[in-house]
Amino acid sequence: MLRIWPLGAVIGQMRREKLPDNRLRKMERPIWGYLLLCLYLILILLLPLLAHLTRTVWPGLFLGAARALGLVGFSILAIQVALGSRLKFIDRPWGMDRVMRFHKWAAIGAFVMLLLHPLTLLVTYAHPMDLGYATGFAMLRTNYGGIIALASLVAVVLSALLLKKIGLEYQLWRYAHKGALIVVVVGFVHGLRSGEAMPAPMQVYFWALLLAALFLFFYSNIYMKLWGRSRWRVDAIIPETHDTYSLALRPHNGEPLHYRPGQFVQLRLDRPGRPSEEHPFTASASPTGAPPLTVTIKESGDFTDTISKTRPGDGARIEGPFGRFSFQFDSPVAFVFIAGGVGITPVLSMLRFLRDTGDERRAVLIYGNHTEADIIARGELEAMPANIEVYHTLNAPPEDWDGLKGHVCADTIEECAGDLLTEADIYLCGPPPMMHSVTEQLKSLGVPRRRIHSERFAL
Repeated sequence: MLRIWPLGAVIGQMRREKLPDNRLRKMERPIWGYLLLCLYLILILLLPLLAHLTRTVWPGLFLGAARALGLVGFSILAIQVALGSRLKFIDRPWGMDRVMRFHKWAAIGAFVMLLLHPLTLLVTYAHPMDLGYATGFAMLRTNYGGIIALASLVAVVLSALLLKKIGLEYQLWRYAHKGALIVVVVGFVHGLRSGEAMPAPMQVYFWALLLAALFLFFYSNIYMKLWGRSRWRVDAIIPETHDTYSLALRPHNGEPLHYRPGQFVQLRLDRPGRPSEEHPFTASASPTGAPPLTVTIKESGDFTDTISKTRPGDGARIEGPFGRFSFQFDSPVAFVFIAGGVGITPVLSMLRFLRDTGDERRAVLIYGNHTEADIIARGELEAMPANIEVYHTLNAPPEDWDGLKGHVCADTIEECAGDLLTEADIYLCGPPPMMHSVTEQLKSLGVPRRRIHSERFAL
């Protein structure tokens, strides 16, 4: 039987096919991510491997372990620069939030290895070489390069882990974090100067790690900042709620940004006389809509508290898109969107895309807020097509509220989308505590982890 497709659906499919950047499409495949992971393991283990292949002799188990810990720890730190440089070929298969979480745990791993490095050497000095602990401590104490590198690394790791508890300003921490490159440089000098001379193959790779780290640091922090980001301008500032605004942006040269619904960009506003910082913001518009790009921002920090002071004509610099929080990376037969507060922005982008492309797959949105005044794009959500069901739940509802009440929980999810849980993909975005809680609730309802998609910007 001949099936006639609605014209809107055909046009929508054509648009969907045109959106991805063809040069990067292959990199979005999971196999590319696993190849990158294998490459990462090879790169961090190559120095000890070269030591073995060149028959470098490290007498004694503890001395060999100490030097291997130092070499692997240094390799991890050098490659950390690549992980923090927002390289698209790394973002595409994994998503920037996963890359940053990996970046965090890799730093902790390198910290542990480099902390064990001198401790293991101390054991070596005290026993196999029969020097005693006093002599061992004296030898370690005179190794200034290693002490400076390790102390700097301790400061960086602790400041990242305790950022919120110590109340350190984000931008101050960010600049200090970038200054951690000094750890790589000092560690390089320390590695070349301490102990016996490295064989030529090891020295070549040691230099390659340092030069690659320096190149990527200057590429991401100088070249991209001055010349690599596309220039846009603010067309309009649209109030969404009492403390949330959308910025409508247009490119200077007319070249649109090709992104998938749900992805985010790194945005820096150029606002004379007003604070300008770089932050990640989700593109809340549909990639097929007009204006070409909007970002929806809630007043919640030193920089975002001034977002209402942005004016039409202000400049903007954009890098991206980034992230994999988009149903276009999956093959869902139906959708359950769960959002909290301003976490609705990537969900809005996806819902608008479904609407604009005539996609008739069934979707349910469960949107949680504190008060009725906090609901973003309420009128637009209520006007979504019939295949998109919208439910609001409030923590502090007014007396005449006839919707759902309280936090999103298992009962709420079952009431709104119980019949979809066996087949739908779930897209979850909101404050980290909410996402953790809802993820556990979804698991208790039998939803497998592979069908729960989320993205976190928190450090």
